[in-house]
Amino acid sequence: MPDDDQTGDSPEERDYVAEAVAAVDVTLSQAPASVRETPEYKALAKQARQSAREAGESKRREVEARTEAATTRQVAEAQRQAALEAQLDDVLGQDGIAAFQELSDLSETDPVAAARMFAKLMTTAQSSLAAAAETAAPPVAPEGTVPARTPPPFPGGGVDGNAPLMTQGEDIEALSTKLDDRYAEVVARNQDPVTRNRVTQRDRANGFISYIASAYVKATGNR
Repeated sequence: MPDDDQTGDSPEERDYVAEAVAAVDVTLSQAPASVRETPEYKALAKQARQSAREAGESKRREVEARTEAATTRQVAEAQRQAALEAQLDDVLGQDGIAAFQELSDLSETDPVAAARMFAKLMTTAQSSLAAAAETAAPPVAPEGTVPARTPPPFPGGGVDGNAPLMTQGEDIEALSTKLDDRYAEVVARNQDPVTRNRVTQRDRANGFISYIASAYVKATGNR
């Protein structure tokens, strides 16, 4: 029976049962005519064809299972990527996404330029954080002025209507954790001798970008 890479048909289009029976028929036809006409040979030929059908059917089920598993993985990966991109868009906005994409492209063609760009982004982010901290500093009350007291919390442990249901830091932490996990996954695959050859340059670039994005999100997420 021919291998998968020795035919022009895709695995889904091939008739593995027919291929297996045809291969057996080729072998059986090589016997002399006088032998093929004996009852014993006919019984053996019938048994061989039945075994070939069973083997072909088993091969068909195996290919279908592999195809279904690959499709499931692709759908799951597409959903995970879409969710990650949606979170990045919420956190970074259009400007941040543009910088993120530029970093991704540079990491594949010029890692040194990508590192320089990342250093520049980190410096800008740190400057923005410092400026925001200075702006947010509470005003100094004039001498002799008693600052207003903060109202006590609502009795009974209830939730204040003005309190946010979820702080921004919680979203940032979840996103940075997901990015760190993706980076760690690429590193583990790249260090494993079994999976190293299956890690593409694009996989390594995505891992590097996940690392950069995590650091960028942590630096800019509390603005």
